[in-house]
Amino acid sequence: RIRTCDSAGAWTWFAMDLVPGLDLDEELEILRGFPPEHPGPFSPQLLSFQDPGYQTQAAELLASAADAVQHAHDQGIVHRDLKPKNMILGPNRSLRIVDFGIARPLGGPGVTESGALAGTVYYMSPEVAQSAKHPVDQRSDVYSLGVVLYELLTLKRPFEGKTSREVLDRILTGLSPLPSRLNPAVAPDLEAICLKAIAFDPGDRYPTAAALRDDLGRFLANQAVQARRPSVWRSLFFFLRRHRREIWAAGLVFLAAIGLGTWLYVRSAGAHRARWNIRSSGPRGTLELARLDDTLGEPGEFRKLGYAPLREVRLDAGFYRLRARFDTSVSVEYDLEAVDHEVRSIEVREPPSDRTVGMVFIAGGTMRLTRVGLTACTLDNRVVNVAPFWIDRTEVPNLDYQRFLDAHPDRAPPVFWPPVAQRPEGWERLPATGMSWEDAAACAAFLGKRLATHAEWEFAACGPAGRRFPWADSRTPKEVGANIGRARPDYEVNTPALQLRAYLSGALPVDQLPGAASPEGVLHLLGNVDEWVGSISHDPGPSGLKPARHARTTLGNWWQLLEHRDIHGTENLGQGYRRYYRGFRCVVGTP
Repeated sequence: RIRTCDSAGAWTWFAMDLVPGLDLDEELEILRGFPPEHPGPFSPQLLSFQDPGYQTQAAELLASAADAVQHAHDQGIVHRDLKPKNMILGPNRSLRIVDFGIARPLGGPGVTESGALAGTVYYMSPEVAQSAKHPVDQRSDVYSLGVVLYELLTLKRPFEGKTSREVLDRILTGLSPLPSRLNPAVAPDLEAICLKAIAFDPGDRYPTAAALRDDLGRFLANQAVQARRPSVWRSLFFFLRRHRREIWAAGLVFLAAIGLGTWLYVRSAGAHRARWNIRSSGPRGTLELARLDDTLGEPGEFRKLGYAPLREVRLDAGFYRLRARFDTSVSVEYDLEAVDHEVRSIEVREPPSDRTVGMVFIAGGTMRLTRVGLTACTLDNRVVNVAPFWIDRTEVPNLDYQRFLDAHPDRAPPVFWPPVAQRPEGWERLPATGMSWEDAAACAAFLGKRLATHAEWEFAACGPAGRRFPWADSRTPKEVGANIGRARPDYEVNTPALQLRAYLSGALPVDQLPGAASPEGVLHLLGNVDEWVGSISHDPGPSGLKPARHARTTLGNWWQLLEHRDIHGTENLGQGYRRYYRGFRCVVGTP
């Protein structure tokens, strides 16, 4: 608490209360047997680690800390750096939380102004460690409190490592030793509280610091706690993980014995290959198929399959592009996934003759996908040859998406869409949003088009030279009037009605803001709504990028984008994600 502040000449100063006592980190070091080389004037407050009352004291301290953290949350503040070093024990073991230097409002970003991860890695929650873009949530502070409790009970942190990267990698496994394994004296209920607080999934943790405090209170009052001991399955999981080397060695002989026979059987029988039935509802078309590159999502060489319809087309698992040619100048493309054991169907039809009306032709060429601005392309530094293509000048509007819904009554409209009679004026020209990736891809096929690959979309936005922004000159998004930088709503957007309200206040008609167009005339490639693209996403790993089969990439960002960002938005999103600010645009490949 600041007592007074003043200035003298060029200096500004302030004075704060002196909190007498050691911080909890110093107390823990003493318990570990490492007293300070130069003791200060304050005496340790914690009981001996072997004292019968030590666990009760630890629970009391954490309850006090949780109460203080809840007070900060009630004021709309998340601490983001809770750790023993920021907890000071005063006389009579009174505890104070200090150092709110990187605190942020609830719902704010989990990064510092420089874009770095905020907080101390040992106490960082998995969701913050996993994504710098993840919004700040009070459950992240609950996780940090749980790590402090774990350290009090065991004198060790749940995740250790020689480097910050190693610690972060271990946090993301979610596999920490049980406290009772490190300290058999830990009370079962207190262990259950600790494990609930540090649960990997935020939804499995205490929803608030107050809930953690109250459960600790039940433990101290010898009442039944809400947390539950780990299940038998979790214990089995830890056992298998601890003894994985022995299990691997024992299983290696078994795998060697049956592996070759199984492989030969699958290869000969072909029973596990994917099968596709290709139907046609129009003129007879020539079918061609190309395998999509697992990293770039671009097609390889097309091979002729025959004429539609075709039954039982057998494919190895992976991603493919199917092309139906109706004459030398007209073709339609479909991206499809082949999954072992599955039989799927697709219907090809002759595309409408006017499908390229309102589209812009991109000549294609060679480009290098690179880091631009302050965000990195997942496929950083990859070189790709982009074939010529047409791309929608605008995002797909509600008018066209309603046509798709009318033709497919089995498809539900976005959850926040109002009834037709209640839609405001100009609704038809607003960008269609709120659909899953599957619905976006199906709508594109209905229109005789497909979703763009990552490289196609980025080529249209940044050109072969890799511009930071879609327009040709060096003006900032604010200077060209791009639809970004809109204030975050002062309400939590968690119901269809509030999603509609946020959508109507943020999204602009798809044909508005021509000043923010690309040199070819494509609008809203930065801002307005972020857009699904056809390419799969990737997870970085020790041996390079690993395709994330059920995830897709989005590009373009949306109306709350910060001024210093660029087209690379959130990636690695599940195909079923639906967001009121996420739409799409389509492309048409050249024959």
